[in-house]
Amino acid sequence: MAKSTFSVPNVRSFYNEVEQPILTYWKENKIFEKSVSQRSDKNRFVFYDGPPFVTGLPHYGHLLASVLKDIIPRYQTMKGKKVERDWGWDCHGIAVEEIVERQFKTKNRREIESRVGIKTFIEACAKYVSNTSEEWDWYIDRIARWVDMKKAYRTMDLNYMETVLWVFKQFYEKGLVYKGKRVSLYCTRCGTPLSNFEIAMDNSYQDLEDPSVYVKFPLNYYKTGVGVGAIIQNERGEVLMIRRIKETRDKVWGIVGGKYEEQDKGDLEETVKREVMEEIGCTVKTMTYTGFSVDIFEGRLFKTHHFKVEIVGEPKVVDKEGDLSSEIHWIKKNDIPWEEIHIPTKNCLRDGLKIAPSIDKDKKPSIEKPNVYVVAWTTTPWTIPANTGLVVDKNAEYVTCKVGKEYLVVAKNLAEKVLVDTAYEIVDTYKGKELVGSSYQPLFNYFTPNEKDNHIYHADFVSLTDGTGVVHMAPGFGEEDTQLGKEIGLSMRETLDDEGKLIPEVIDFAGMYFKAADPYVTENLTKRGLMLRAEKIVHSYPVCHRCKTPLVYKAQSAWYINIQQIKDQLYANNENINWIPEHIKHGRFEDAIKTFPDWGVTRTRYWATPLPIWECNKCDNREVLGSISEIEAKSGKKITNLHRPYIDEHTYPCEKCKKGTMTRVADVADSWLESASMPFAQFHYPFENKEKFEANFPGDYIIEYVGQTRAWFNVMHVVSTILFHTNAFKNVICTGVIMGSDGQKMSKSLGNYPDPRGVIEKYGGDAFRLYIAGSVLPMGEDLCVSEEAMALPVKEILLPLMNTYKYFTLYANQHGFEYKADFEPKNLLDKWVVTRMKQVVYIVDTNLGGYTVPRAVAEMKPLIDDISTWYIRRSRDRFVNGDKDAMQTLFEVLLTFAKTFAPIAAFVTEFLYQDLKQALPKKEQLESVHLELFPTAAELSKEEQSLLDTMAETRSICSLGQSIRVEQGLAVKQPLGTLFYQGKQALSAEFVTLVEEELNVEKVVVEKKILTGKKIVSKMEQEATVALDTEITPELAEKGTVRELTRAIQGARREANLALGQVATGSFYTENEVLAKLVVKYSKQLCAATLLKSLEQTKNKPDTAIKPAVIGAEKIEFFAVIS
Repeated sequence: MAKSTFSVPNVRSFYNEVEQPILTYWKENKIFEKSVSQRSDKNRFVFYDGPPFVTGLPHYGHLLASVLKDIIPRYQTMKGKKVERDWGWDCHGIAVEEIVERQFKTKNRREIESRVGIKTFIEACAKYVSNTSEEWDWYIDRIARWVDMKKAYRTMDLNYMETVLWVFKQFYEKGLVYKGKRVSLYCTRCGTPLSNFEIAMDNSYQDLEDPSVYVKFPLNYYKTGVGVGAIIQNERGEVLMIRRIKETRDKVWGIVGGKYEEQDKGDLEETVKREVMEEIGCTVKTMTYTGFSVDIFEGRLFKTHHFKVEIVGEPKVVDKEGDLSSEIHWIKKNDIPWEEIHIPTKNCLRDGLKIAPSIDKDKKPSIEKPNVYVVAWTTTPWTIPANTGLVVDKNAEYVTCKVGKEYLVVAKNLAEKVLVDTAYEIVDTYKGKELVGSSYQPLFNYFTPNEKDNHIYHADFVSLTDGTGVVHMAPGFGEEDTQLGKEIGLSMRETLDDEGKLIPEVIDFAGMYFKAADPYVTENLTKRGLMLRAEKIVHSYPVCHRCKTPLVYKAQSAWYINIQQIKDQLYANNENINWIPEHIKHGRFEDAIKTFPDWGVTRTRYWATPLPIWECNKCDNREVLGSISEIEAKSGKKITNLHRPYIDEHTYPCEKCKKGTMTRVADVADSWLESASMPFAQFHYPFENKEKFEANFPGDYIIEYVGQTRAWFNVMHVVSTILFHTNAFKNVICTGVIMGSDGQKMSKSLGNYPDPRGVIEKYGGDAFRLYIAGSVLPMGEDLCVSEEAMALPVKEILLPLMNTYKYFTLYANQHGFEYKADFEPKNLLDKWVVTRMKQVVYIVDTNLGGYTVPRAVAEMKPLIDDISTWYIRRSRDRFVNGDKDAMQTLFEVLLTFAKTFAPIAAFVTEFLYQDLKQALPKKEQLESVHLELFPTAAELSKEEQSLLDTMAETRSICSLGQSIRVEQGLAVKQPLGTLFYQGKQALSAEFVTLVEEELNVEKVVVEKKILTGKKIVSKMEQEATVALDTEITPELAEKGTVRELTRAIQGARREANLALGQVATGSFYTENEVLAKLVVKYSKQLCAATLLKSLEQTKNKPDTAIKPAVIGAEKIEFFAVIS
């Protein structure tokens, strides 16, 4: 073959000098198109590209995904697969509507319909999305992403929308669609509910300031909650107790006592006398008041007054109609069955028998009925008019706290937090179950309650870490409230209209926007003495991810897909998916399936695929039409546009009642249903392209950030499971999130991230690709963006790679490199670097094939370092002398390197390939490295692995030896006598020679035991020990001086601007005779090492500004001129 001439790179800007010309080359030669067309249809790799919103401009999130959306398809293409990469646009949804609304300056749906008109509004939306931004083209090109944007599908296109109609009809025919009322987050500005996928987006929560109020709900039972307890003892000190005999009664033991009744005429002693007579048929001889307690008893809170009583007569059971069967027992104090006694009885006995300190020593009985409140915490005072229940945790401990003349009920472990800076006394402790069933007074009387309203219930969702341990329930304004309210039968009071304003029935706050009503509700309750404390709190609050309006949980009618019915299939199909990182599979994605509510698939908006549901205005007839032909056949009209209001014009007579008209419901579909349908809707399946769809389903690979586990990944999984009973994709990478440099969300106002376009222009697309692909992001972890880190791939990978290539081209051009086929390396270093390259090929192939991209990227830097700092450095003399095997070896390694890392660093590898391929036979020269097949990868043989292990040990020995040199202040060019080595690897003569040359020692001695001595310095690392004899003999000193002279002559050549390999004549001047004699003595050796014909001493110092070399303490000047 003819000799090749390679370009010598001197790259200052990868972006301008390497990448721009390659971009032009790719486009002019249609390399991307050929990478697809040259692969067989029968060997496909299917990539699904999640369509971005047409409204958005590219940001770091898009670019992160785009890098990984390019690397894997490039790799699979090089593995011989046909990988089509068609772009898609997500055209519908509130994102577009919100932009168009700004054009029309509308504030809500009412203004869209009344002032603008649906038709005009829809036309404006269509016009906007037709003008997509050219920004996308720039970014996609500059990061070397290959994708066909000319054939992009659009979710707004007629064919795509028709497929979505078909999807909905399939859901309906499978019995999965129902109309229901459910609470979901609702945007009052957009006038529509939002799906749980939209709320899962990163920008769906903001830190907002809200009220933090502690509200007092008055308990009803305090109006009748006063009673007495009588402690009766006999002469033996035994206590009279009554055992109630009933299987369903959990507390069977008690004492004489009961409620204060109006007939007692304000005298608690009369109550005691009446109870003693009625229960045991005795009269009271004496009684002594001992105190009182405030207790929960059978769902009522009582203030129980305690008396010690002497009786007259023999106690006996007095039977009354309807009373429990009872037995009277005299019980010793030590035998009292405390576990079978209600709290009021316990406290009465403890007080009267002095078993525990009395709760109150006030000896004056009082029938005052105290004000007792259950305290609930909320950040939404506007929901209090809709309150119909309170909930507690039946298993938690609660306390009644006396605050002034009031009694407040809160969870025990939150009392101190709730009553901070308040003087209080705990007067009773009990389980939450004692509160369950109690009733309270509503704080507002705008609505008529049902019999279930205004009571206390148990709920598992009650928090005991914040709030009060009591949750205020307003069914219709919270998912948990609504679900529990339905189970109990509580009223649902829909106090907000569609614009988020309180309805006229809420008289005091009618017409107020819900957020604006908060201070007015707070003020109202404060004036009425029902507000314990009102503060402010900053917390994470859901906002509309489009218009940033605070959202509200609101009950609304919508069409739902029954997800619960298919969850077993969703779980089963998830087992067929390979998730990267692996923990997502049974972690976030399985959790997403588990918590996935029935899918509210409708929106009360305009710019979207319409729901294909027609209903009769006279009867209950309902039909779902799943194609254009069905609609046309029913209505008798031609369809050219499926959007509103055009589709709404298609009405037809009801075939069921023969009287009514079938009219389409006003709702449109959730845009997530459209994006979930992309695997088949892009082909207009099932109406055409059936074979093409089946050849491209399920997808082999998708990639998006981890938030899509609750969004796109999830809905695709659902749709595919319902329609095709399988998973939609086989392999998925869930990336982490790119955060600002300060660890916060990226923000223009904070300026916490570098401009992506700026860094790409500054460092280049390959540097950006390497930064992203080599980071923790592809393994699902978050990353704080850093321009300094973006610059590292240039410094640590791209420049060293170019310098390595430059070294090759210098000597290849000088010595006229010719490619030799079927080359087998014989030199130890040649064998090693080829084997090292083979090892990397296998590792990269394994990791790109396994979707663990960062592990593949991690191989680049160490390999480049190995080639440049070990192979080339140890082979320098061979390159200088034009060793053909060294040239061939480095050529093949660089060519293999280019092919191996082409999927990752698309530009620089193309640069290398285009220059290197000229040395290949014409038939082997492809137009692009990206049209090549990936290098053959195989695990290393035992012999190959042994070679790498021994070389690693050799380098470790050299590293230890160099460390000793540095510590002892011994220059590298100063030869030393002996190096002693002890380790696990046996070193052959070739490896010993490497060590001798690298460490500049006369000999290497392998010892079983390292020698010690005054001049012997040793170091150990893992299982290797190295000792270096640091004594410098006169002979070694002279050899060191010759090395220094060689270096000085090379410097003179550079001063004379002599070309590499150019032969010259040399001369030298020195005033030191010893040094001059040494130069003469070794002149032949010096000339051979420095490409000089001769080296003569000049007696007179030349008139020159050349800087003299310093050898030891003496100066010498060398001069080189062209021969």
